[in-house]
Amino acid sequence: RTAKWAEDVTKEQWEGFLNYLYKAEEHFQTSLELNPYEAETHARTIPMYMGLSDKEAVLSHFQNAIQLDPNHFYAHSATLNALKDKWLGSKQEMYEFVDQIITTNPNPFFKTLMLECFIEDALGYLREENGREKLDNFLKNEDFRADFFKLYNEFSPTQEPKEIIYPIQNKFCFLLYLMKEKALAKKVFEKFPKFAITLGENFFVQLTNLFHREARLDT
Repeated sequence: RTAKWAEDVTKEQWEGFLNYLYKAEEHFQTSLELNPYEAETHARTIPMYMGLSDKEAVLSHFQNAIQLDPNHFYAHSATLNALKDKWLGSKQEMYEFVDQIITTNPNPFFKTLMLECFIEDALGYLREENGREKLDNFLKNEDFRADFFKLYNEFSPTQEPKEIIYPIQNKFCFLLYLMKEKALAKKVFEKFPKFAITLGENFFVQLTNLFHREARLDT
């Protein structure tokens, strides 16, 4: 399927993509038959069913996962991704999902799911006409900036595992850079251990390239 836009994926690539997803579904179903009480298995089915455009299954396995482990971060993150407007949901569903989680789960790390909404919102503008202007207006919006810096100031990476911490720092850093808060972005960026790139998202690669490019320009 590659990482191309859907309209650029060939018929053969779609067929191969779907065939692998159907094979994965068979293995997940076997795993859940053997042990239906493993939250991790339910959580990992979520992106598979997203790929199969099965929203009902996504939400069903999300509920199964959080009933077994209410603080399963990946289950929440994967479901949020599925509810984006480019997949199975909408901007409204995306924000409502996170608002509900924040309201019902006292775990402070779930507040950072809002960063994913902010990024999706920001990058979504670039797919629209006059997108750069709309993005700049979004990033300058006082309500957005107040919500973002409240999250930023409250975030305290203490006991959570690194596979949760690094992607969160990654998102803070990426948004700070987009907001032209480059000094703060670099401060967060420099906290990343070298091996964090394997645990983060492609924002890390983009930021690495941006900071290196600016360093060359400065010299």
